[in-house]
Amino acid sequence: MSRYPAGSHEHPFPPVRPAVCIEPISDGPREVDWCELWSVVPVLGDLNMWAFYDHPNWNLTGVCRQEVVGECSVHGVEGVEIDVDDYEPKQGWGVQPGTMWGRLTPTSRQWLASLWTREGGGVRRLRTFLDPGFDATWGEWPRRVADDGWLVRQPDGSYRQAVPEGTKPYYTTGCATFRVTIGGRSFDCLRLVGVEDQPRSTAKDVLTEMYVPADGRHVYCCNRRSDTAEQYPDDVFVLDGVAYGPWYDCVTAQAL
Repeated sequence: MSRYPAGSHEHPFPPVRPAVCIEPISDGPREVDWCELWSVVPVLGDLNMWAFYDHPNWNLTGVCRQEVVGECSVHGVEGVEIDVDDYEPKQGWGVQPGTMWGRLTPTSRQWLASLWTREGGGVRRLRTFLDPGFDATWGEWPRRVADDGWLVRQPDGSYRQAVPEGTKPYYTTGCATFRVTIGGRSFDCLRLVGVEDQPRSTAKDVLTEMYVPADGRHVYCCNRRSDTAEQYPDDVFVLDGVAYGPWYDCVTAQAL
């Protein structure tokens, strides 16, 4: 997973998403120490990649690579610097699109800052944890994620929220255990469900299902949105009466 030159079309992922089979199990991990920021653990030397596959054909539409390249200090808070590279099938690997900074604490994983290049004008905009609104997009999140009963399964297979008062509008919680088989490899995982109830520019409500083995590094993520549920009624996650249909999937290098 060394860094690829600009314009290269090399990467380790297949052009079509491998077959994915998800089966409920009773003996998987009920709690994980989830140390990732996106897919990388913010410690020196770590790197990871993941691929995007769009529904319904599951063709590869992009790859992202993260690498922790050094130490940093942001407003006096010590952390690490993370380089990010993006791949698109037509252009190949492009110019490095961004840099992020983050850290692990004994109980949390935290974004400290982000620096991105805007398309067109090429203006690079730095945002840090002291900027208003930073926490809404980046922020600090607990490392421990467990099936604490925040999502309660109903007799019809849907779920309702039983979230403690004061929980962030966007949160992630454990929700049952599964054996996930991707291609020829199987992983016993805790399913993490992330709930986003604020509108985005390209979707309405968003829900993610992320599958994390006991080592705390996710292998597969199913991204859903509420405005596709009517079109795909046989593939939905229903929460508090809102159905979320398929959008795109992500497969990480851990799954290969």
